Amino acid sequence: MSETRYLILNGNTNTALTDRMVQLASSHFETEVLGVSAQNGAPYIRTPEQCLLACDAVQSMLGQAPEGVSLGILGCFGLPDVERLRARSPFPLIDLFEGGVRAAQQLSDRYAILTVGGRWPSMLQQELKRRDLASGCVGIQGLPQLAFDPVTEPQQLARWLRQHVAQLIDDVDPGAVLLGGGAFSGLGELVQEGFEIPVFDAFSATLELVDTLQLMQQAGLNPPLLSVPGAAARLAVRFA
Repeated sequence: MSETRYLILNGNTNTALTDRMVQLASSHFETEVLGVSAQNGAPYIRTPEQCLLACDAVQSMLGQAPEGVSLGILGCFGLPDVERLRARSPFPLIDLFEGGVRAAQQLSDRYAILTVGGRWPSMLQQELKRRDLASGCVGIQGLPQLAFDPVTEPQQLARWLRQHVAQLIDDVDPGAVLLGGGAFSGLGELVQEGFEIPVFDAFSATLELVDTLQLMQQAGLNPPLLSVPGAAARLAVRFA
């Protein structure tokens, strides 16, 4: 992976959230990070119809990507048809769903997902099965909506999310909880407070996955993108 630029592609229209993801990634990487948001669609993706719009938006972004991009991060959790987007992408494309789920599977053989949108649990179950990633998932809870803005009120949102994480732990007894969604980017460490099991967000896990990929390539290894071990070992340092 050359020292050029990374591009975050947000399939929704929430530019403030895109800016937050860019800020988080820029703090994490030495490489320059750019971000782009969908021009049409929804500020938060909650339905299959909005998923299709987001996929079309990402495809359009890929066709207009700036020069010098060496890696794309799909800033959405659980979009279908990622394979088609990868096939048309001029650079490797990693999505939050695989980054988060692969880390969860390595952190525990029993994990749960907390996301936003009442229709997402069934949609994510289908996507887990379709991508052969369903192993270990013991429950998915979809919150109807967010009580606080993730960009302007992250501390309040984290406190509110802790209540739902606690309930999810009581309900299904997971060994780890994945906060699935671009809206939760960077909130994992804030929500983790007070829990004995790992609680982490998919965006942070994906950044760690990129680090792992980069280290392997620096060592002369060039594995297929989806065979990279994942972020669990790097994330586990937080929970030791």
